Amino acid sequence: NENYWDPTCTFKNAKPVANRDTVLRSLRPSQGLNSPSVMGWMIWDEPPLYYGPAHKKELSSNQIFRNLADMTQLLRDSVASSCCYEKLAFTNLLPMHVVQHVLPECGKGGIATYACYLDKFLSSFDDQPLPAPVLCADIYPFEAPNSFVLRQYFQQLALLRDKAAQYSRPSYRIPMCLVIQSAPRRENMKTPYHPTPNFVQVRWQ
Repeated sequence: NENYWDPTCTFKNAKPVANRDTVLRSLRPSQGLNSPSVMGWMIWDEPPLYYGPAHKKELSSNQIFRNLADMTQLLRDSVASSCCYEKLAFTNLLPMHVVQHVLPECGKGGIATYACYLDKFLSSFDDQPLPAPVLCADIYPFEAPNSFVLRQYFQQLALLRDKAAQYSRPSYRIPMCLVIQSAPRRENMKTPYHPTPNFVQVRWQ
């Protein structure tokens, strides 16, 4: 997993193929991680498109998404060892309005930039037997309720739908899901909480 908000962090699975045995050993049933209550593993939450110079280790978009695809394939291929049988290799993507972590490779923001970001992730599975397991992204429309954010909400929904369909295959249709806003959240310990969504807003989502 990775937290790109902290510039001191580095990608912990930079070489999943080379570290295959170590990764699978940490997921084996003896570690208690193969319980029926475990749906899968979060590989990365909100991967950026690039790592800037502030990080310990700079990674290109090709490296970032290649690592995600390799880790997903590693978990999918490990069925024979029973460590990850029927478990989801889960990556949750950035929302459309967070463009500062998508630049510079994909333009200056908006639909085309976000489409490029999704393409980078989904196309990394092109040489694998199956496409991405799921297309999921954060989207919190009521943190800054205004017409622009709400308009982007529907634009992002449409784009996720279209990209999931574009990269699906006859043998596997990529499901789409969202991480919705259901509780107050803040960026870090020093910032105030965003507005708490009310019942109507949660139901609307």
